[in-house]
Amino acid sequence: MNTEKILNAAANKNLAKEFGNLVFLGNVTEEPYTTDEIVAAYSENDIESVKRLAREHKQDFEEFGVFRFEIRKPNKGTQGGRPTKTYKFNEQQATLLMTYLGNTPKVRAFKKALVRAFFAMRDEKLEQIKNRARSIPERRTLTDAIKNWPYCNKWTYKAITDLILKASSTGMNAQQLKRKRSVSNAMDGLTLKEQQTYNAIQNVVIGLLDLKQSYQQIKTLLNAMTAGSQPAAC
Repeated sequence: MNTEKILNAAANKNLAKEFGNLVFLGNVTEEPYTTDEIVAAYSENDIESVKRLAREHKQDFEEFGVFRFEIRKPNKGTQGGRPTKTYKFNEQQATLLMTYLGNTPKVRAFKKALVRAFFAMRDEKLEQIKNRARSIPERRTLTDAIKNWPYCNKWTYKAITDLILKASSTGMNAQQLKRKRSVSNAMDGLTLKEQQTYNAIQNVVIGLLDLKQSYQQIKTLLNAMTAGSQPAAC
């Protein structure tokens, strides 16, 4: 999750009035959420004050679900800097947080916008869950294709799955994905967009397995597909 673009927009008064992109959709196991950075920017509160509220009322927030956070390291190439902790608030936690922020006109307007944003995100969350459910029978097809592949060995399923995951815009294998996104099943750690990409690439891989392409041939093709989806270097 990267909120830099949103925070830049919040600095622009015209864009801030629109209250765009207040709520995010993470992986399939996460509820839609907003962050301390978004709350601070759009309610015109100091970010450190919002983080302090998050720490001081941690137990209160935990009554409404797992109180999540994300540690972000400084961007590569920057001098110094320490990792920052970004708090994530689900809908009920965000509602509770609003009660701690006072009742200024700006905060009231933000509260209403946040309620609308969470409501709008419910449909996208439902689609993410449905898409994950649709991918389960497709994985059985991948298993069948691997079983019939002439180069199959005991490591093949893991190697092919990791190959698809890395090409699905995550750049991570199954173990890295589970650790990074705190899930027990790597597929549950994919966002909606990543799920869709995974399913599309998986279908390509099934075809390549049926054509008896070698692992290296499949890897080369997927790397070419991934490179082709990236913007050209200047």
